[in-house]
Amino acid sequence: IEYMVFQGCTALTDVTLPEGLKQIDFDTFLGCSSLTEVAIPSGVETIRFRAFKDCTSLKHIEIPQSVTTIEYMVFQGCTALTDVTLPEGLKQIDFDTFLGCSSLTEVAIPSGVETIRFRAFKDCTSLKHIEIPQSVTTIEYMVFQGCTALTDVTLPEGLKQIDFDTFLGCSSLTEVAIPSGVETIRFRAFKDCTSLKHIEIPQSVTTIGYMAFQGCTALTDVTLPEGLKEISSDIFQGCSSLTEVAIPSGVETIWSSAFMDCTSLKHIEIPQSVSTIEYKVFQGCTALTDVTLPEGLKQIDFDTFLGCSSLTEVAIPSGVETIRFRAFKDCTSLKHIEIPQSVTTIEYMVFQGCTALTDVTLPDSLEEIDFDTFQGCTSLMSLTIPASVKAIGNYAFADCSGLRTIMVEEGNTAYDSRDNCNALIRTSDNVLLYGSSTTVIPKSVTSIAARAFVGRSGLESVIIPAGVTAIGDGAFAGCIGLKSIVVEPENTIYDSREQCNGIIRTKDNVLVTGCTSTIVPESVTAIGNNAFEGQDGITELVVPLHVTEIEPEAYLNCRNLKRIDLHADIQFLGSSAFVGCTSLETVCSHAENPKDINESVFSTRDKETNKYREVPATLYVPVGSKERYEKAAGWKLFQNILEMDEAFFSDVKGIGSTTTTDGPIYDLNGRMLHQPATARGIYIVNGRKVLRR
Repeated sequence: IEYMVFQGCTALTDVTLPEGLKQIDFDTFLGCSSLTEVAIPSGVETIRFRAFKDCTSLKHIEIPQSVTTIEYMVFQGCTALTDVTLPEGLKQIDFDTFLGCSSLTEVAIPSGVETIRFRAFKDCTSLKHIEIPQSVTTIEYMVFQGCTALTDVTLPEGLKQIDFDTFLGCSSLTEVAIPSGVETIRFRAFKDCTSLKHIEIPQSVTTIGYMAFQGCTALTDVTLPEGLKEISSDIFQGCSSLTEVAIPSGVETIWSSAFMDCTSLKHIEIPQSVSTIEYKVFQGCTALTDVTLPEGLKQIDFDTFLGCSSLTEVAIPSGVETIRFRAFKDCTSLKHIEIPQSVTTIEYMVFQGCTALTDVTLPDSLEEIDFDTFQGCTSLMSLTIPASVKAIGNYAFADCSGLRTIMVEEGNTAYDSRDNCNALIRTSDNVLLYGSSTTVIPKSVTSIAARAFVGRSGLESVIIPAGVTAIGDGAFAGCIGLKSIVVEPENTIYDSREQCNGIIRTKDNVLVTGCTSTIVPESVTAIGNNAFEGQDGITELVVPLHVTEIEPEAYLNCRNLKRIDLHADIQFLGSSAFVGCTSLETVCSHAENPKDINESVFSTRDKETNKYREVPATLYVPVGSKERYEKAAGWKLFQNILEMDEAFFSDVKGIGSTTTTDGPIYDLNGRMLHQPATARGIYIVNGRKVLRR
């Protein structure tokens, strides 16, 4: 019977084969999806490739002892096949032979089989147990991949290698004994075996490939062999139950992400033989409290301990020269760290977000502190910059809210802290780069850098000297304790007119810095970039009538701001002006014909869709203008747009003009207006809210 004779006969239920048949040719019954049984004659010696492939109703088949060869894919996709009897003369189980036989529960591999080829039992999702005879010396890759019901397997002693993906995704596998002769475990061999609790790797093993045990979430402990020279990348990544692992004394390299997200790992001692620890090795090990690093280490690579939130201490070896970016980022329990004299470079974000860090000792050998290095170290109180430091990156000490003392050692030619000012000043151009909560700005300072005081919540007052000619955006952002701002009268660039407790750029009347006690003078026409950024004390904002422009990020991250009232004559709202105002409930806009605004004024982009998110706050608009707002760029992002009818102002009395009332008029922040309220808005008159239509 030649090849493909019955291929695609989808209604064929049974067939009787002649006794004189020696071979079942390739594709003979391929796709015979109704075939439930077939008796293979005892004289058949060979079953060729794909002979019974996709016979999805075939439940049982007995292969006679005369068969010595079963080629590849013979039973692939026989999803109803529950059991099969293989002949003793078989020497090889070919590739994809039983691939996708999802009902196959058991199979006895004959004792003469020497090789099981790749994917032979892949995705046999009902296969629970398999015993591999001692005659087998080779098991190729992916053989049991996706056998999700497989609980245990017996491997032969003659096996030299466990190939890649062999048991990948065997999520019910609880134990496996690796034979003592195995020398290599290849990549992903046991990846995502989520029920595997313990594994002992024999001393014969010298190589374990990358991701070998990645995602084995039930694995609590593992014994590694002494002959191991390296711990491959991602080898235990995501083993969230792993509490301990002993790294053999002969290991020289630990590759990237080896123990990443091992969230139960509490302690690890790295032997002195290790000279290289690559990036992300312990990232996300949230239970790790301490680690012993080897003396021969030259570098702490990027993200090595990122997010190790329980790490309280780490001794950096004396030979380390470089600490790479984000190495200790978000180690929120790290209280103290001493950096040895050998270190010359600390890259960006190394200690960013180490909120418990109170002090750090920087070495005299240090030449550079990169950007964001200590950003968000809210407990850091004092800082000494060595004389050797020649470069400091942007925002290196931003949001260090507890910082009170900054000192630059004498002899530093690039920076100084003149007059005991508790600030870091670039000597060459007299720019104040970083301040503290106790900074007194020296009169010799000519510029204050962007975000120089950002997050200094303990800063209560500041005096801007006459010689300051430039103040960067957000220089005092997040200074929530700031109550008094004074610009010296002799300053020709900035002023704090009318004791306003703000900084105003004199030439164009833009308020560039404010605080919760700022009173915006009538002469101010615009609120500048980042002027009130991070001022959590602001809960309600009524934009003064004389202010017609609100520049980008003006009220960024005012997290307690609940209500915004925008008068009808506002000409410009800058991007991100009100982004991060997480408590915002109400926005009132009095313009009957809204101008298009940037979508980012109130919203941010969704990273997945790249579209701007809807704004959850309610937008109140003049009667008859709702449809125009629903079509206007930026405004249409509001989820709920309502017209300002009498029900909305149930506690507000409407007035035609301010001349009909007695007494002074105040805005909703309690500031008295020095001119009649001519624009639409809400005011306070005689202790009551009043709506000017």
